[in-house]
Amino acid sequence: MPSHHRVTFGQDVVNDLRKILREAPDPPDDKPAEYSKLALVRDLAPELRALARRGWSWKALAAMVSKRVAISPDLLQSYVRGRSRVSRKGKGETGGTLTPRDRPGTRNAGPTDRTSPPLPAASAPRARVNDAAAEEPAEDAWLTDDELATGPVAVP
Repeated sequence: MPSHHRVTFGQDVVNDLRKILREAPDPPDDKPAEYSKLALVRDLAPELRALARRGWSWKALAAMVSKRVAISPDLLQSYVRGRSRVSRKGKGETGGTLTPRDRPGTRNAGPTDRTSPPLPAASAPRARVNDAAAEEPAEDAWLTDDELATGPVAVP
């Protein structure tokens, strides 16, 4: 079984690393050469948020940005706030792809119905007719699954 030895370093190693770290140049500026509209707005987000906090409307900010890049106030605001996917349709309208809720054969919930309806409470099984240990219960002492769900059915 290998023994675990503690590795130690001398003060000279610490001093050398400290010197390397202190003399390290500024990191390279890894800004992309080209931006998508989302990336451009996200890069400008700190400045846009600062102007919005100072009272600039999103409409005015979009007008400023639109001098170079066409963008609507709603899209600008959603990009700055981190919501990169903005619906281009009104509320309640769906896009071209079907969600599992929209597929045929599934239950479609209304716009306010976000949860499933509660399941019916399970009824407790009826007690056995005969509780004597040596006797078998009467045939009708136990309910079937259907009777448990719907209640006992009278037999003619």
